[in-house]
Amino acid sequence: MKWLHSIRAEMIILPIAVFIGLLLGLIDTLLDYWLFYDLPFMEILITNVPKHEIWMRGLILLSFVASGLIISSLFKKRRLVKEALQKSHDELEQQVLQRTSELQKSNEIYQTLVDTIPYGIQEIDTTGVITFGNKAYCTMLGYEPEEILGKYIWDLLCDDAQKDQLKQYFKELVISQPPRASYFQTNLTKLGKPIDVQVDWNYKRDEAGAVLGFVSVITDITERKAAEEKLAAERRLLKKLLNLQEQERKLMAYEIHDGMVQDVVATKMLFEGIVHDSENETLPQNGQIDQIKELLDKAISEGRRLIRELRPMILDEEGIVEAIKHLIASEYSDSSLQVELLLPLKLDRLDAILEGTVFRIVQEALTNVKRYSQSATAVVKLVKRDQQVVLEIRDQGVGFEPDKVSDEHFGLQGILERARLFGGHATIESAPGQGCCIMVELPVVKRVPVPAGGTESGDHKDQ
Repeated sequence: MKWLHSIRAEMIILPIAVFIGLLLGLIDTLLDYWLFYDLPFMEILITNVPKHEIWMRGLILLSFVASGLIISSLFKKRRLVKEALQKSHDELEQQVLQRTSELQKSNEIYQTLVDTIPYGIQEIDTTGVITFGNKAYCTMLGYEPEEILGKYIWDLLCDDAQKDQLKQYFKELVISQPPRASYFQTNLTKLGKPIDVQVDWNYKRDEAGAVLGFVSVITDITERKAAEEKLAAERRLLKKLLNLQEQERKLMAYEIHDGMVQDVVATKMLFEGIVHDSENETLPQNGQIDQIKELLDKAISEGRRLIRELRPMILDEEGIVEAIKHLIASEYSDSSLQVELLLPLKLDRLDAILEGTVFRIVQEALTNVKRYSQSATAVVKLVKRDQQVVLEIRDQGVGFEPDKVSDEHFGLQGILERARLFGGHATIESAPGQGCCIMVELPVVKRVPVPAGGTESGDHKDQ
């Protein structure tokens, strides 16, 4: 209603100012004639006044009227300025209220997030003193908020070596300001229990960019680390068991080769010699000789097949490249499946158990291609990239949906598990009508010389 009062005031002031101007001009004229011409007051109105006097008095009268208009205009401008100032003040006050409300909501959201997040939030200054810790952080360490404030971050570590290391690292952060990087440490709770934590941090800066301190997210990884260590121990155990299995396979293969197969071969050669040297009439002529030869050949072939299934000797003697070539030549040369090999001309010998793993993956993959894919061709590619051995087996068969493969089919699952066991990974890409591609990447483990009286071991540090 302030603007309405202003308009009313202006409507009143304007005619009053004009009326006062006219009145003052009239009074001045009447007084002059009354005093200087000594005329009666009523005669002044009808007296013939000289023209120049009329003009003079008219100008005076107009000046009073103009003064009234000027005064009215000044009042109007003052009103407009006051209204503009009031409007700006109201808008600014509204903006302040809005920004204050938004800031309050933002602070409430931030405080709720900090109070409810399951990770520890920690703020420290440039001297390493803790200036803030949220509820999760205090609970993690078993302290009350007022107990943890003012402590140095290295006071919470479990041993002097870690304390010295963190002090040096913190000094480097303050002075050199390197890029952010997570680090790991072992803290001690108030009750003296060690916990493993991961610290993810960022710089806290002022408007000029100067470092004021640090804000960190503290994650308790004690259970995760224990699980990882347990998994690593299981992996090492499985690798040992797999290595023992490969050693047993190797020994059995050699025993079959040097024992049964050699005996059968010798028996066949001896039998053929007897047949050649004997007179025909002393030998049966009812096909038994051919049957005996056939059985001996079959026994030799079966023995050699068992050797290949257990562990081909060429794998230990000449390496994985020659072993894959031998596998293709012996198993698929007369098969309906044509296998193309893309192998390096030379590959450094790998750890025996790793070579065995690569061979088993190729063997299993090609067996699946032959049995299920209905593909006429397959490609086996082996390359070494940096510290990775990359194996690819591809076919152009009917394809399948990997997610719908039954758990009873251990072939593909065995490939995935073998790769994971050696710190690598395997991917199987396939779709109905689009063939299949198996990609395996394994970390390189170089061949370790066998000590005297020992056996090759795959028990190396996990890659």
